[in-house]
Amino acid sequence: MSKGRMIPIVEQTDTPNNKKGKTKNKRKPFLFNTNKAFFLYRPNDKIKNKRFSFQSALNTISKEKHMNDQMTEKMIKNSNEAVKKQRSKKKRWISAVLFIINVLIVIAVIAYNFLTGEPISFSELLLLAIDWKWVLIALLMFFLYQVVDSFRTFVLIKSSTGKNRFWLSYKSTSICKFYDCATPLATGGQPFQVFYLNKRGMSASSSTSVPVARYMFSQITTVIFVSIILFSQYANLANYSTVIVAACWIGYALNFGMFLCIVFLSTSKKIAPACASGILKFLAKIHVIKDYRRTFLKVMRVVKEYIAITRQFISNFWVMLGSFLSSLTLLLIQYSYPFIIYCMLTPGEIQWEMWFPMLTLAIICEQASSFIPLPGGTGGAEVSFMFLFATYFDPTNSTIWAMLIWRLLTYYGNLLQGLGIMFYDFVWGNKKIGPLLEKYKEEDLIRQQKLIKSKKVKGEIKADE
Repeated sequence: MSKGRMIPIVEQTDTPNNKKGKTKNKRKPFLFNTNKAFFLYRPNDKIKNKRFSFQSALNTISKEKHMNDQMTEKMIKNSNEAVKKQRSKKKRWISAVLFIINVLIVIAVIAYNFLTGEPISFSELLLLAIDWKWVLIALLMFFLYQVVDSFRTFVLIKSSTGKNRFWLSYKSTSICKFYDCATPLATGGQPFQVFYLNKRGMSASSSTSVPVARYMFSQITTVIFVSIILFSQYANLANYSTVIVAACWIGYALNFGMFLCIVFLSTSKKIAPACASGILKFLAKIHVIKDYRRTFLKVMRVVKEYIAITRQFISNFWVMLGSFLSSLTLLLIQYSYPFIIYCMLTPGEIQWEMWFPMLTLAIICEQASSFIPLPGGTGGAEVSFMFLFATYFDPTNSTIWAMLIWRLLTYYGNLLQGLGIMFYDFVWGNKKIGPLLEKYKEEDLIRQQKLIKSKKVKGEIKADE
């Protein structure tokens, strides 16, 4: 096997409890960023073409003696760089252009609806067509959604740090959703949440583990729930727009692929390497990747860390149960919005039998717009909603207003909430960081002293150490 220069991620220490040549094992952070592999391996300029086997690669990785502190610092550095890039002048211009495109698409959809139909005016909507009781229910559901989503982050922070920080959970979750809504394909939320948690006194390992654990539980729950609904209603999908249903299956396939990656990486030390090896060999044969050996080593280092940390979270039953239940609750609220809007805009007797069909349509609408590259799936989400739900809202000529209320609850509300949190931090929150960090440092010092004292009492360490 050709040799490369391995960068040690862990320093070796010579202590009475740690003999020379051995490294201390620390709890691994929960990492899911493939870029970290590039910090672990740097090949020599000249790589000899020698035989490289799958097993020899695994042996190479297993023999590497590295710890995760420096790796986690790289993750924090990457997140900080991502935040700086988003705040750069170029990124601001890109965000402004995307926002303008977003607004123009919404205006075009509204204009098309007014030109081709006869929707009721806004004044008629306020005076005649709204059941204000359901307006209150919609606001309560939006509030409950934010509380449950914050609770999901709170459970992970509590498990990782042992501290009750619900206000931080709420703020970091709101900012994460803001940047997910403001960036294409929802790619900006995690780096900003990592950056935010780290600046609010959480360790590097905890601030990197929480956002990705949150994503993992959310993705698994979503795919399982969506799969049950779509396949149970498979015979009825032919009644809807062929184009939108086809786009739904494309979005579902992409999300299901991510789900399979998470399952394989989380459950097996053999299946994941074998799958990675097969895929990379195929890509090497069609010349998509040039160096199979180097790429495989990079991928497997990510897999190794991912397996260890995923099992760490899954081993805690209550954390796993709380995360899955909160994720399921969020899905039920999100997909019930169209039914709530229907009850809001069509006063009269509540037709509960419409809840499940409208929930199914909401899932189709979300999956169909999930791979649209514009922020929030703009364009795809609006068009999908108006085509799918026209049957329910056309009798009252309120389809366009239903779509706008739905986008306000699922998209624009998150943007406004995130802006509010950032304004709060700018005016008051950032001034409290210094005293807050000092407080947590004192608490950590007291906790360490208590731990050392208890170990001395149990005889785990000597009194003079």
